[in-house]
Amino acid sequence: MAGRPAHLFLMCVGAVACGGGAGDDGSEILMPFDGLSGGVVFATSAIVGSNGYDLFWAPVPQFPTLNAQPVTRLTETTGNEWQPSISANGRALAFARQDQGIFLISESGRIKQISDTVDTPFKDSLPAVSPDGVRVAWTREDTSKPIGETGFFETVIMMANFDGSEARALSPKVNVVQDAARFDPKMGSNRIAWSEFNAATLLVNGPQSYGVWLQDFVLGTGTFLCEGNAVVDQAAYRCFGQHLAWPLDNALVLTQSFLELYVDRSPATSSYDTLLTTLTGQNLGVPLLEGPEGFFAAFPLSASYLGSQRMIVDGIVSSTDGDLPGLAFFISDVDGSGLWRLNLANYYADYDPQNTAGFFFSVATPQLIP
Repeated sequence: MAGRPAHLFLMCVGAVACGGGAGDDGSEILMPFDGLSGGVVFATSAIVGSNGYDLFWAPVPQFPTLNAQPVTRLTETTGNEWQPSISANGRALAFARQDQGIFLISESGRIKQISDTVDTPFKDSLPAVSPDGVRVAWTREDTSKPIGETGFFETVIMMANFDGSEARALSPKVNVVQDAARFDPKMGSNRIAWSEFNAATLLVNGPQSYGVWLQDFVLGTGTFLCEGNAVVDQAAYRCFGQHLAWPLDNALVLTQSFLELYVDRSPATSSYDTLLTTLTGQNLGVPLLEGPEGFFAAFPLSASYLGSQRMIVDGIVSSTDGDLPGLAFFISDVDGSGLWRLNLANYYADYDPQNTAGFFFSVATPQLIP
């Protein structure tokens, strides 16, 4: 799950020079950290000059526009840097590098590696930063622990201090795949949530035992916030997914179905239908609504929120004229209305089912920066 693709390589060209190792431990990103505010950070290999997958930044206009937004490169190493994540206060970023570990970016712009998986059985991915930027969590797949013949391995949620110290697994379970950890956005909270499923129950139509787990990482206790399916307007939504967002204290969102769960146990809701209706109604693209059997489609994939103000959604769409599908970014209100497409300069057809494992996960994970 945590990324198995071959490396990609493109020669570096353009205004930003290669070299210097921006993206390595101890290096700095290629623009001032405070300049990130008001924009989006994302990972791609589909911009001319990218060196495999790099992190890029683009401004996000306050109002819908067809104008292509300029992109600025943040990393330039030959490794694949992807899956960025931002703290709720906008002061710390994290990202994963394929087959190497988890890296953090502080307000100074300096990059620090906090997990090193080289020559280990581990694959680390999908980091999350606490709202105050003092802790980081991530997914750790242990390839020395296969789960029967399923093709999956036991996977746990790790957590450490921002400097990488005191790293530990929060609640490991036999035969279970844990994923998509997100911290409570409330400052000072001890809560963290993630999605998990028991891979030993995997059938052709997907796992039969799954849920969203809510953990107190100080007390070491936890419970399922949602287990099995949740019913919204007579439609059943599965309580698991590769991408989880926690935009408000009381509201978590499984962004591959936009199932909205509430910590106070209020009835679940979903903005999925509104999102799709808005997209197709404006002829902004034809969403790819197919995926690996039993898992999720290629649209939507992930979402990042600015509280209750707006969100960015990524997913695979083709044009209404039948052009080849590609990964696209959309800005919308948090209820899925007011959708418009964020166009990026020099961003060509980004269609990479190998690196997205059949769309079970996204490596772009665009993140809105407060």
